[in-house]
Amino acid sequence: MAEEYVKICTQPGCSFVKNNICMEGHLSDCDNLTDVLKSSIENSLEFEDITTVQETISLDPNVEYTEEQISVITYKNPANLVLLMGDPECGKSTLYASLFDRFQKGGCGNYYFAGTKTSVGFEKRCHHARIISQNKQSNTERTNTKDFVYLHLAVRHKSLTTPINHLLFADANGERFQAARNSDEEMLGLKVIKTSTHVCYIADGDTLLNKGTRHSVKNDAINLISRAVQNKMLDQNKGITLIIAKWDKVFAAGAQDSIESFFITAIKEKFPGLIKNVILIASRSQNDTITAGTGLDKFLDLILSRNPNHEFVDPQFALKEDSRSFQKFKYEIR
Repeated sequence: MAEEYVKICTQPGCSFVKNNICMEGHLSDCDNLTDVLKSSIENSLEFEDITTVQETISLDPNVEYTEEQISVITYKNPANLVLLMGDPECGKSTLYASLFDRFQKGGCGNYYFAGTKTSVGFEKRCHHARIISQNKQSNTERTNTKDFVYLHLAVRHKSLTTPINHLLFADANGERFQAARNSDEEMLGLKVIKTSTHVCYIADGDTLLNKGTRHSVKNDAINLISRAVQNKMLDQNKGITLIIAKWDKVFAAGAQDSIESFFITAIKEKFPGLIKNVILIASRSQNDTITAGTGLDKFLDLILSRNPNHEFVDPQFALKEDSRSFQKFKYEIR
């Protein structure tokens, strides 16, 4: 009788031997799969080690935070609030997801990953760019809600000599910004613009390459920023950062100077002194010349800086527990 061979996976926690489902995404050619004699492993402790998860990790139940819930973070730690404005599918969620992915691969720029309270929210946005999604091309799940939700990310400088920094990312679908572009009432409803420490406008570099769409992209940006300025949501003290996404496609087309003159310079001239920074980002580069994640380190450095015009209470000036003001608002068990 011929010996029967089976495939087992050497990665702890993989259930391939039980259900033929690879934890890397149903791959039959996974490097971790090994042919072994079925008889040699049926009663083996090693077999049990390979197919049984020995430890479990409890994830925070929050997919994202609501505006009311972010006090869980801000009550304990100073946090920078970051807002990306832009049209649908311009790259807002992709930027957040790519930043999170970069930290899962060992860090971004000068910073290490130091935790998140919204891991499920980040993973949802990253899923379609992972092997397990079986997509042929990296993609990002669109944000479906017009109500703002918030993602939390904690990072720490690689020197480990400074405290952990906390970031909150405000995320809503592009239709919310389209509505604000055309209505003062909708714009005044974007209170997050005033509370954010960093406000960015992100434009899709791919649509700026298209002569049929680039004029509408520029006009939409001008109209949204103009309405924010007119309603006193933005001013030169707060400023705004321009982000050009999909820079790898701009570079591949040799259109760097064209985008610079047509869009970046035009926006700067339209709003003198308002544009504080310009960042070129290739979150998921499809160009061998441009490294995937180009610009993410600059974006991270920017959003970790404290806007000097944003109100912020330094921890050393926080109320002491024995102060009368603290006691006045302290909850008591009854």
